[in-house]
Amino acid sequence: MAIRDIVVQQGADARSTARLEAAAALAKRHGARLTGIYPLPEIRLPGSLRAAVGRDALAGQEARLAGAAEAAQAAFERRLAAAGLAGAWRRPRGRAADCLLRAARGADLTLVGQADPEDPAGEPGLAEEVVLGAGGPVLVLPYAGDFPAIGRRVLVAWNGSRESARALHDALPLLAGAERVVLYAVNRPGGRHPSAEELAAHLKRHGVPVASEATVTRDEVRSTDASLSPIGRYGAAGQGEMRHTPAQAISEGDALLAALSDEAIDLLVMGAYGHSRLRELVLGGVTRELLGHMTAPVLMSH
Repeated sequence: MAIRDIVVQQGADARSTARLEAAAALAKRHGARLTGIYPLPEIRLPGSLRAAVGRDALAGQEARLAGAAEAAQAAFERRLAAAGLAGAWRRPRGRAADCLLRAARGADLTLVGQADPEDPAGEPGLAEEVVLGAGGPVLVLPYAGDFPAIGRRVLVAWNGSRESARALHDALPLLAGAERVVLYAVNRPGGRHPSAEELAAHLKRHGVPVASEATVTRDEVRSTDASLSPIGRYGAAGQGEMRHTPAQAISEGDALLAALSDEAIDLLVMGAYGHSRLRELVLGGVTRELLGHMTAPVLMSH
């Protein structure tokens, strides 16, 4: 499925402009419409506290919030005009995650930010909540670093699960335009999932050419615990190789983070594991580790 509608989180935090730039670049590449969502919090105070704070103080706070939103809207509209993009600006009232979820369920891709623990305007837990509730792919941008091009060098984490299959299929529009795609497999004792050859054939039918240049011996893939191994490199030029590098001494999350650096990756694609219970997010270990320590944009599907 093509990417035709992109939603991007906007706000008063320091990374809002970086998210807009990343989203605009993706929208330009895919010919997509871009919608900016700038949630405004509802200021609800008990009557006694409202009286203590004072009507003028509350009105001043509302004015400051509205002024920041209007400045962000002007920047958003200038960016769209400069790029020749179609789009819309939305300023809904309510919890930021709720506002983004409503928009995400009518979009092909949603871009949110990893919360910066040093930024008081950040939204802790927002990325996790949107990933688990959006019903579609969510691209999470790290709070540090510049990412002028996203999706040129892609790492796909694969373990044969429903979530990883969903992420792989959601990422196909990005994989088709990538210069290089590295497919990593999480090997578990007794686990069964499609082989590298099956996945390579599947990707090729979707316009991602694949070429195998080496074979794998049994000793190279022997494992006594969960391990993370690359099972192929696929690129638009059709150049690739098959290789396994078991990472038994470190966690799957650490192995993924190391691979992002080793391969100069600008996009990680992976399934998200977890559920929400009474607004309490219960995340899988690798999902939690990657969302907490990401060094490159991560596209997640649940």
